[in-house]
Amino acid sequence: MWARAGADGALHVDGDGRVDVRYKNDDGAKVYRALARNLVDGGAPTPAPAVRPAAGEIIIYTDGA
Repeated sequence: MWARAGADGALHVDGDGRVDVRYKNDDGAKVYRALARNLVDGGAPTPAPAVRPAAGEIIIYTDGA
C-alpha cells in the first residue's frame, strides 16, 4: 500500500485526519482515503494473534474488499 507523504516521509494528513492511499503504485490507480491513525509503517505484515472461537462461534477473515 502506498500513502501520500511529504519529502520528509511524514504522512500528508488533510483536515479530516485522512491520508490518500493506493494499493498499486500506478498513476491510474484508485485513491482511497484512510484515517491516519489506522496507518502504521510496519515494513511487513504482522500476523494476527491466534484466536479460538467459543462454542457456537465462527471466525471469518476478510481482506476488506
